[in-house]
Amino acid sequence: MRKRLTGKLRERYAVQAAIAFGAAALYAMLRGLPSVIGFLRGLFEAAAPVTAGLGLAFVLGLPAGFLERRVFSRLRVKPRTARKLALVSTLALLVGSLAALFALILPRLGESARILAENSGRYLDSARALLRRVVGSFRGAAEADRVTELLIDSAAGRVRETAEAALERLPGMTVSAVTAVYRAVLTLVICVHTLVSREGLLRFLRRAATAVLPQRRIPGFFRGCSLANVTFRRYFSAQLISALMIGGAGYIGMRALGVPFPELIAVFCAFGALVPIVGPWVSIGVSALMTAASGGAELAVRFVILMLAIQLVEDNAVYPKLIGGAIGMTGLEVLASVIVAGGLMGLPGLLIAVPTVAVARRLIKSAVDARNAARAEAAETA
Repeated sequence: MRKRLTGKLRERYAVQAAIAFGAAALYAMLRGLPSVIGFLRGLFEAAAPVTAGLGLAFVLGLPAGFLERRVFSRLRVKPRTARKLALVSTLALLVGSLAALFALILPRLGESARILAENSGRYLDSARALLRRVVGSFRGAAEADRVTELLIDSAAGRVRETAEAALERLPGMTVSAVTAVYRAVLTLVICVHTLVSREGLLRFLRRAATAVLPQRRIPGFFRGCSLANVTFRRYFSAQLISALMIGGAGYIGMRALGVPFPELIAVFCAFGALVPIVGPWVSIGVSALMTAASGGAELAVRFVILMLAIQLVEDNAVYPKLIGGAIGMTGLEVLASVIVAGGLMGLPGLLIAVPTVAVARRLIKSAVDARNAARAEAAETA
């Protein structure tokens, strides 16, 4: 009896000590959370060229794999030669796309930006009249004039403050531009090297994982890697195709409607489509305001209807077939993952949040299901 009581006391003290230790560790973690986040951000920034190069290599591996499997393999080319031809074709496609961007699209974007700047006064008057009409329908003409001028003055003040801050940071921006060019070149070098030596890197990683991990953990590790590969590949393929479709269809529709600056808006909407949930709505909203200021409220409404129709078709008819069952997340989970990852990592976090959380969610679900199945089997045998 005494031994049983002593054992219970030890167990209770152990539980209390574990709770106290966990509370102290949680307090220390929360107290030093800003420092930890700052350290992680600095680490991510220092490793940005490497991670960007690996990410770009993964994205470029999608068309390279497609060309290798669907084009060169059917031409009865040897596997190693087909892989090299697919890599060269993908790099040529990348260089050609960049050349087309600089030669065709960027001049039109620059022309659109120039026209937008030259007619900013007229667009401001149109925006003022639109605001006065909207506010006047609720509060009367006198109140509409006051509220409109207040909003316009506030917006103009923000723009002026932003321009002054940009001028003050101009020397630093020059250095940042040089640094950005250097990082872009380094990213491209890492990307090309990764694509060229992809098979060797994969063999090395497999041998390293087999040598380091326990024998019983190796099958689960490789299953997780395979799941991550399939999820990321399907997700980025679907996002890229979706962005191209939205940008292309939007450009054709805007040309038909006569929307000003169709190149600028189409590129903006295409980039917005790369960010789940938030990106399309933000790009459509900003573009609608630009269209209303330059072409009037009626044209902006037509533009919104056009983009919503394109988005509706893409979300319900095209995107599900592209993504398949690779994600398996609710809208709330996608939104939460995008917000958290974007706050921690910025733009890279916005791009990789959804597939990362999807992989983690599936791995956790598989582990939980396996544990419950093992317990149920143990209970049946007992």
